[in-house]
Amino acid sequence: MEFALIAPAFFVVLFMIVEAALFINAQVTIDNATREAARVAALCGSSRAAAVTYNGVLYQGQPGPCRAAVEDQVFRHLGFLTPSTVAPVNPTVKVCSPPPTTGPCSAAYSGASQGSVIQVDVTYEYSYWFHPLLGESSPKTNLSSRARVVSQQ
Repeated sequence: MEFALIAPAFFVVLFMIVEAALFINAQVTIDNATREAARVAALCGSSRAAAVTYNGVLYQGQPGPCRAAVEDQVFRHLGFLTPSTVAPVNPTVKVCSPPPTTGPCSAAYSGASQGSVIQVDVTYEYSYWFHPLLGESSPKTNLSSRARVVSQQ
């Protein structure tokens, strides 16, 4: 009888602890992906080449090879998070140089001269793991991270 009274509360608390751990892991993952993308942005810098090779991968095309390499690094470092490349794209990646004094990137990235500051903003819409229980109306949270680096090229 006592177990029947205590078990629901115990499992709710246990589930909340697991959910909190997954949420914190997701934020740390987004932070790491943003740092890796910023590192690539610093290495690409002012490159105006039609294609760049980073880590053995050739990046070409629109909106530029450096931007494609930065976005790819975000997607490669998402860990257990589920990316979406169809609209709406999740996570969203914004790169700008020079960065605004405060807030996220607003201008389009077209390269950065050597020594310029580059800002990378990543936003990921996190769906809680209890999402299947609540259906489409379940809450979502936007996790965001920002990194600034100095262009090396």
